Order: sequence, then C-alpha cells, then structure tokens
Amino acid sequence: MQVFEFVFLGTGAMKPTPKRFPTSLLVRFGGEVIMFDAGEGVQVRVAQSGFSLMKIDKVFITHFHGDHFYGLPGMIFSMKHAGRERPLVVYGPSGACGFVDKILSLGGKIPFQIEVHELSPGDTIKGEGYSISAFKTVHNIPSLGYVFKEDDSVNIDQAKMAEYGLKPNPKFKLLKLGKPVEIKGIKMNPDDWLIPVPGDSLAYTGDTRYDEGVARQCRIRGVQH
Repeated sequence: MQVFEFVFLGTGAMKPTPKRFPTSLLVRFGGEVIMFDAGEGVQVRVAQSGFSLMKIDKVFITHFHGDHFYGLPGMIFSMKHAGRERPLVVYGPSGACGFVDKILSLGGKIPFQIEVHELSPGDTIKGEGYSISAFKTVHNIPSLGYVFKEDDSVNIDQAKMAEYGLKPNPKFKLLKLGKPVEIKGIKMNPDDWLIPVPGDSLAYTGDTRYDEGVARQCRIRGVQH
C-alpha cells in the first residue's frame, strides 16, 4: 500500500491569527501532494510543515469565499518566481475557471501550465492508486466536499499461510496480480488465497450546515457516526 499522510495546515475561520490559520489540508499519497483549500497564509504553513510548494500537484477548492482560496494567488506567484515548470491542476465548483483567470491577470505571464477543472457533485477524478469524488455541501454559494479514497487492494490470507507453513515468497506478487502459482508443491489460486483489503479514505468539507446527504458522503465503509 502507498504512503498516505495528511497535515492540517489551517482549521480557522475568516480571520487568521498567529496560532490558527484559515482552512487548508495537505495530503501526500505515494508520489503526489494534494491540497484541499488554500486559505490566507497557507505558504507559511506549508513551509512550517516541512513540505514544499513546488511539490504540490493538485489543489481542490471547496468554494470561492476568500478564507478558502486567498492563499492560492500567492502560491502561484511564488511557484512562478521559484522557476516551476510542471503543470499545476486546480479543481473547484462552478466558477473556478473565472476565479483562476482573475488571479492570473494580476501577476503577468505564468511560465507553467495551470489546468482548471470545474466539478459537479458526483464527479470523480482518478489518480495513481486513488480517486477523489466531489459531493454537494450546503452553503450560500456553489460549494463542494471531497472524498479521497485509496484504491482497494488484496493481500495473502495470513491464516492460510500459517496453516500450510508458508513464508513470504516472491511468487506472491504474481498471485496478487491474479495469476495462479505453485509453491512447495502447493497450487495456489488467487480466488482461494487472496482476501480483499479496503482502501483508506478521507472526507473533507469546507463550510456546510448539517445535512444528511453530507453526513452520508462522509461515512467511511458504512460506519455510522
């Protein structure tokens, strides 16, 4: 399974304070770094967290109230002056293209590509080993929440290994790919030796009132909260 970690960069409301910044969450999964919301001062918090702005691949904005995206212009222009070349991908609800165009009009030519995608509830973005799905939240402007979901995987049945006296073997990699193998005269079929491992998931919302639809989206693997 991939490395999956997340860092709360900010959990505050509109006004930043020395000890609490506006909303932002950073997720590292495998080789990617993904940001959810970019409140004011987010560059400071990224530096304090030990991450690098230049490593951020994607930014998902929940909605376009300032405390959720005012950090984005500064991030883009800092990336520009640091010599970024690879694309930055920005996702958000309806209106995202117009907001990013306004940001770009403030600072001259940006030497790297910025891709902007407007999402609707139910849209899903597929990544390497994960997916991110958008859902509707309850706010006074178009607003989304996001569920980051690691892909499900399979593992060797440890109890069965113990029963047959087997130890880890390079052939297990083939078994996980769905190919039958033979070890010590034991014929192993994937259907008999593999057990499903649900991927981890993380739900993120910006501003929202309580709503059963939102709560349902945030439940992980059917656990009721």
